Amino acid sequence: MAASAMRFFFALLTFVTVGMIIGALIQLAFIKRLEDSHGATSSLTRIQSQTGDISYWDDKEAAILRLGYVEPEIVSWSPRIIVFHNFLSAEECDYLRAIAKPRLEISTVVDTRTGKGIKSKVRTSSGMFLSAEERKYPMIQAIEKRISVYSQVPVENGERIQVLRYEKNQLYRPHHDYFSDTFNLKFGGQRVATMLMYLSDNVEGGETYFPKVGHAVCYFV
Repeated sequence: MAASAMRFFFALLTFVTVGMIIGALIQLAFIKRLEDSHGATSSLTRIQSQTGDISYWDDKEAAILRLGYVEPEIVSWSPRIIVFHNFLSAEECDYLRAIAKPRLEISTVVDTRTGKGIKSKVRTSSGMFLSAEERKYPMIQAIEKRISVYSQVPVENGERIQVLRYEKNQLYRPHHDYFSDTFNLKFGGQRVATMLMYLSDNVEGGETYFPKVGHAVCYFV
């Protein structure tokens, strides 16, 4: 019985490891195609999809994905940190700031016991989440589709976009983004990726520091 369990465990571990390697190779190929497309102006662009098939994008889809503008930069592959320069347009940044400004409230952190948001000195920024109705707006849908394609996570698996504002001396102390409470794991599932989008370039500071890599990331659109 124990031998069977061990064989099953090693088979599962091998399957997961091979899957991760294949996923990493596919993402590398995807990023390579993004690098090749940077600055391109062709009316028809092809990129490698997550399944390995070639997908063709027309002008409208290429505009939504900002192909030819977005430039990837691999900061680290383990842990995986990729900077997508020019991810948002100036118009999109203004749009998100305008939606968020009237509804900004003190930011919260997840309570590990209840899964609900609570105020904490660990996080001193202000923020808000876009509503389900706002997710239907064309510009928001375009941004979410872009996030989905570049992160290779389906739109329906994504959380609502959260807009944050950090003023002078405000911060978010070292933390992890994955969930450690049963509530969110049961009703929303685990977080597997985080996309940070900077909406301003006229500030000082604002870096996101990754201690295990020893690298700070603060690239503005």
